[in-house]
Amino acid sequence: MVLGLSASDQALTSTADSLSEQVSTELAASGAVEVANVSDLRTALGFERQKQLLGCGAESSTCLTELSDALGAPWVVLGTLARLGDEMRLDLKLIRAADGVALARVGRSMSSKETFSAVTALVHQLLDDSGVVARAPSKVPAVVLSSAGAVVAGVGVGLLVDSRLGAGKLDTDLGSLTFSEAKQLAARVNLEGLVGPIVAGVGGAALIAGLVWLAVGANPPAVAVVPWLDGRGLVVRGTFP
Repeated sequence: MVLGLSASDQALTSTADSLSEQVSTELAASGAVEVANVSDLRTALGFERQKQLLGCGAESSTCLTELSDALGAPWVVLGTLARLGDEMRLDLKLIRAADGVALARVGRSMSSKETFSAVTALVHQLLDDSGVVARAPSKVPAVVLSSAGAVVAGVGVGLLVDSRLGAGKLDTDLGSLTFSEAKQLAARVNLEGLVGPIVAGVGGAALIAGLVWLAVGANPPAVAVVPWLDGRGLVVRGTFP
């Protein structure tokens, strides 16, 4: 909930109101929190009680609790706007309504030309510093994992295909092969038939883990892709968050 900005003098009141609306807009645009402001209180509280609460002091935990309860808002954003010579000073703080504890405080001195961009930066800094919104985990490791898994799985499948082709050649062309050629081909077929499923399994596990990681955006799942006992297929085993 945004309670607005307090202006240090009457001349800044309209500017403070405008920047207060921008703070609400920026918070809503972040997609991190749902936002209510002072105007929303008019439908939740009577005018007299609203005036009493808004005038009881920003640091009063009792007032903050009642205000937040009226709109179901666990956090309250307050701010002050002051003029210092040719510059303005904007300070924002995010308060936990339950006990009135300030979770984050940010501020900046700015010229009139950079006011709006400064508000945008301060709102994002306030959210980051408060810890209210957890940073989204990077997807780069998941992309790398799934990409590498796809390559490794492809190599494993290639070994399996080559093994099957070699076995077919042994069956059809055995009479035209010398003993040495047949022995070498048989050794290659056996080796590729043994290594291929393992490589494909490792790559498949990495590919599936990376895709699930991307989908759920949480800790990577524990996944294993292993050959079935009869050697005719693969089995996916693991735990998913």
